[in-house]
Parts: sequence; C-alpha cells; structure tokens
Amino acid sequence: MKNKYVKRGIFTGILVLMMILAGCSTSDDGNSGNENGSGDESGFPMTITDTMGNEVTLDEAPQKIVSVSPTLTETLFAIGAGDKMIGRTEYCNYPEEVKDLPVIGGFSDPNTELIIDLEPDLVFSSGMVPEEAMALLDSSGIKVLVIDGKTVDQIEENITLLGKVLDVEDKAAEVIQDIEATRTEVKEALGDAEPKKVFVDLGYYYSAGSGSFIHSIIVDELGAINIAADGEGEWPQISEELIVEKDPEVFIRNVNMGGGSEDEQISDSLKNITAVVEGNVVEIERGTVNNDIMTRAGARVGETIRLFAEAIYPEIFN
Repeated sequence: MKNKYVKRGIFTGILVLMMILAGCSTSDDGNSGNENGSGDESGFPMTITDTMGNEVTLDEAPQKIVSVSPTLTETLFAIGAGDKMIGRTEYCNYPEEVKDLPVIGGFSDPNTELIIDLEPDLVFSSGMVPEEAMALLDSSGIKVLVIDGKTVDQIEENITLLGKVLDVEDKAAEVIQDIEATRTEVKEALGDAEPKKVFVDLGYYYSAGSGSFIHSIIVDELGAINIAADGEGEWPQISEELIVEKDPEVFIRNVNMGGGSEDEQISDSLKNITAVVEGNVVEIERGTVNNDIMTRAGARVGETIRLFAEAIYPEIFN
C-alpha cells in the first residue's frame, strides 16, 4: 500500500494542489486585498493593493469582468455582480447560471487570447497569474486583481472590497451578515466543547497545514486540533506513521465519487486509530457540492464552517 502512495505521490500532489488553489489561499503573507484610496464621491479612480502586493488603479467601476477562480466566481454572483461576468473557467460551476458564460480555460492555465478577445475591464484571480499572461493582458489594457483569503476575517474583507470595486456594497454587506450569523450560531453551539484531534486527507495523505484556509476553519472557528498543523508547507503530505502517532479522533477524507478506488481504502495501519475504531470517518466525494464548500474560501464560507462543525462534532450539530 505504501509503495502505491509513493508512486502516485507527485502526480496526485499536483492534482490536489490544483484543486485547492482553485478555491483556497495562495498568497505568501495571507493578506487580503485592500483599497488604498479614491477620488470623487463615486469612489473612482480607486487604487487597490491586491493579495500579491500589486497596486491596481481603476478609473471607473468595471462593467465587464472575467474570473479565473471558482471561489471568486461564486462570490461575485453572491454579491450581485454576476451580470457583469463575461467569462469563467471550466471549473466555475456555481451558481447554475454561470454555466451559460463562455469558458476561457482552466484556473491554472487560462487561455489569454480568449480573455483578450472578450475585452473585459478587469480579470479576477485567486492565485498568481503567470508573468507572460500578465504582460499580454497588460499590453491589451486589461487589469488583473488577485483576491484571496486564508481566514474568515480575510474572506469578509475581500467581499467588502469586491462590493466597493463593483458598486454592490449593500449586497456584499448582506453576504457578510449571513456569514457572521452562521459563525456566531456555530460558536455558541460549541460552547466549551472539548477540542478534538482532526486529520483532513485531501487525497493520498496530502492535508491542510497551518496557514491554509481549512486549518483556519478547524482551529480558529471550531477550536479543534489539526494534526497536520506542523507539516511542511501549506499543503503537506503526512506519513501514516505520523497519523498513527497523532491518533486523530476525526478523519475527514476527500475521495472519488462512489466511495473511492481500491487505492483509497483506509490502510490497515490506520485501522486502529481512534477515528476509525469509533466510526468517526467522514468521506466527502470530489465533484460534489460539499467538496466545493470544503475547499472554496468565498461567499459560502458560512456553509464551510457548518460542514466541518457537523463532521467534527456530530453529537452537537447532528
């Protein structure tokens, strides 16, 4: 079993990181975007420092936008700016009406020529845009904003910023109110619940390290213990030996639809950890609504909090 994991490690690692980077944090310092200043009463021209530290000046509110981030796409629709979207990635699947928009490629390899042909005022991304693509977009007069968040607070800051940029501040405020309502409800229900040790397996033991969006949900929002917190990097691969040593009480597994392949069955070496012995194994199938909610740090983050709360503390929330 171990050899299979090693052989598939590099390939699967790429797939896992692609999945996560579509919806979760990618910045080095975890800073969300912020507005530096504005001109007249309309708020424009507006200069914004995005997540990557780039200063972007907008002369007027964008009317035509392209999103290369599934997370930002659903957030844009949630705050009432979906009617301004003219392009999306093949992975942008929520809400349903987004599927009517032209596809400009994937989130890691968007087709720059297709984006330029659409003539957007602004392109949104949640990760670093390749230098060559940035140069082509810039030469065409198309500006790019990288907006990302690692915590619920940063996500809410980003929603506020998007509301200002796209002139939908009232709706953005409503979305934040809904997030806060769920956030408060969950924390009150938890009360002084004993922290549980949790292991999240995103595939072949790649997990959510400290500084990741998922880590923040588990630790900051739910007060649980993430056994991968000390792993190397944001998305570390954890050994079976370490999982056994940490002995998680809850095991959350990301598996293929239909219950996973033979390679995804729980290893014999893990069958004596507390989570497995006590039946606290939660499987979330890739390609499902819950998978998107689990991995996207956007407007549905209230649902993300509840999803993890129900998985970790079923005795309280179910």
